Amino acid sequence: MKIVLGNERGDIIKETIIKENFLKNNLIEKIDEILEEFLLEINEQVEKKLIGIGISVPGIVDKENNIIEITSSLRIPLNKIQNLSQKYNKKILIDNEANLCAISEKFLGLGKEFPNFIVLNIGDILNMSTFTEEDDYGNFSFKASRINHMNINFQGILCECGNRGCWGKYASEIALLEKFNNLDNNITKIKDIFKNDYLINENYSNLFNEYIEYLAIGIKNIIFLYNPEKIIISGKLSKYKENFKSELLEKIYSNNIFFRGKNTIEFSNLQEKGICLGAAMLPIIDELF
Repeated sequence: MKIVLGNERGDIIKETIIKENFLKNNLIEKIDEILEEFLLEINEQVEKKLIGIGISVPGIVDKENNIIEITSSLRIPLNKIQNLSQKYNKKILIDNEANLCAISEKFLGLGKEFPNFIVLNIGDILNMSTFTEEDDYGNFSFKASRINHMNINFQGILCECGNRGCWGKYASEIALLEKFNNLDNNITKIKDIFKNDYLINENYSNLFNEYIEYLAIGIKNIIFLYNPEKIIISGKLSKYKENFKSELLEKIYSNNIFFRGKNTIEFSNLQEKGICLGAAMLPIIDELF
């Protein structure tokens, strides 16, 4: 779990990362505990200027049914966030991490140049959000999708959702790390893959090529479904795009029958910071729009 103090320019002023095991059904209670400690460490004058608090979750925020759906079997009442808001006397907003990536890309990243785009965030799971400018007055909408469970192989790997062949089991950050960790248990982070010449070794390069193949399959499906003006790929992998960008584009656009070409695909300059920056920006955007 990561908590940051950010401003309207996208600067991260303070950051705390908590690495420990906790139950997802105690998510809000854990956020409360960490938030209380974090706010105590902030200068009182700065704390008074806080517009609000944004929270990112990998699931869907269903306001109609008043729930936060982390998984199909884990749902948290949305009123728990309202209780936090009352406790801290701050506006607290919560949204899907892909939607928050879309916000940070629109106001701080590559999305500035485009009225409509898709953000594909590669993290522990795959998240996607479509961003749309609705008029000339700055109004916009965005919508997250359950792209992690898009089926790419109906006889494939069993997913936690109960189905087989979900895209996330092949193209998420966790899926990539698990493949490499099976060959070398010293590989526990994405950055480990791109050091020590791992990809020069045939065994490792074959694994990575297979990963890129699966990533390309899913992105091709997205292009067929949405015909997007731009797809912005965010997450830690975007930091290492020079190691695989050309290969990925070749796999996507070989035998090209798409309306648009390779320049549809971009890699985020915000990298893995997109989610946190989007969460920090969320109360500001809510205030403005």
